[in-house]
Amino acid sequence: MTEPVIVAIIGGGFSGTAIAYHLAAQTRHSDIEIVVIEPRERLGDGLAYSSKDPAHRINVPAAKMTMVSAEPDHFTRWLATDAISAGDVLARTTKGDEFPQRSVFGRYVHNHVEPFLHTDSIRHERATALSITPGCERYSIVLTDDKNVDADIVVVATTHPLPSVPRAFLPLIGGPRFIADPYAGDALQEIEQDHAVLVVGTGLTAADVIASLDKNGHRGAIVALSRHGYRSRGHATQAAEPFGSFGG
Repeated sequence: MTEPVIVAIIGGGFSGTAIAYHLAAQTRHSDIEIVVIEPRERLGDGLAYSSKDPAHRINVPAAKMTMVSAEPDHFTRWLATDAISAGDVLARTTKGDEFPQRSVFGRYVHNHVEPFLHTDSIRHERATALSITPGCERYSIVLTDDKNVDADIVVVATTHPLPSVPRAFLPLIGGPRFIADPYAGDALQEIEQDHAVLVVGTGLTAADVIASLDKNGHRGAIVALSRHGYRSRGHATQAAEPFGSFGG
């Protein structure tokens, strides 16, 4: 009997979990062994959807999000049956668009991969990959729990690293009023309600920080600093064809 092909997916956020889900759904367990290397307790959350702060919501309408591209309404159908989300009165806009909490989308992804975990069609190695060494036939992946995973195919689905601290702010590192990672635990809880806050950047992370401060009753001044002066833009009222060139 031919040995199954071993696919190791490094990273169990949305991308890594969606890959594992589709592989498991379209193959036989006897033909392929799927291993997801992810230190978090639950697959599907990742950095984006592991936030427990109710002020953190998805940034596009739920109708535009899915883990099954052939079924654009896959998430909204699941959301309509989710009893936990039913009481979230802030999730629906006056136009009828739904913006549930980000953790809800992570739970949606996990719920769909969970049956494959129970049948061992997908194996979750709760660890961090330290190194990958190519061998004669397979890759050898060293993990933080003193284990090794051998794989025929390696998929890298890791998150973005934290942004580097601007040079002008390097002397502030380690200070009690400097927060390099706003998603680290209760980092924002140390900010008193009347503190003046400088947010460096005006992207989606800045929106998260401001939303969290507002939820916590912050009364002090908040200044968001941006090199280009742009703010996060709202969604267009109707679809429009893009024009010109733009960068990521």
